[in-house]
Amino acid sequence: MILVAGGTGLLDRDVVGRLAGRGIPVRVLTRDVALGRHVLAPLGDRVELVAGDVRDPASLDPALVGVDLVVGAVQGFGGRAAGGMRAVDIDGNRNLIDAAAAAGVDRFVLLSIHNATATDPLALSRAKAAAEQVLAATPMHRTLVRPTAYMETWAEVVGDPIMESG
Repeated sequence: MILVAGGTGLLDRDVVGRLAGRGIPVRVLTRDVALGRHVLAPLGDRVELVAGDVRDPASLDPALVGVDLVVGAVQGFGGRAAGGMRAVDIDGNRNLIDAAAAAGVDRFVLLSIHNATATDPLALSRAKAAAEQVLAATPMHRTLVRPTAYMETWAEVVGDPIMESG
């Protein structure tokens, strides 16, 4: 079983769809099961949805039962989740990574960001670097996915300044 945390986002739902399309058992951890059902409706019963929130460690244990691999694709950039980046990208990823390790999960794929470093001027880069460090300290096999940019995220970075100053 593969658990995709954050499985209703743009990239995440593509990952979920590809896994389900190959007949791989996939479970999606989502804060909003109704939204998950709507977004992932084309996949029907090939996807199991489970309510949980990386900001709430107790909600993660049930989602991890029987899981061999976790895809951590959560992000708090842009304030869509209470507490934003700190609560989701740093603390939430730590909660998910710690819970996965405690549950005996063998492999973890972390969706990060290109050139994530602790000293980067971009807060999202620093947050993802912190999550990478937590993952590196576990015994799990790990894969870091470090895409260069997401246009919807970049639009949030530059959109307000453009709207404010033209």
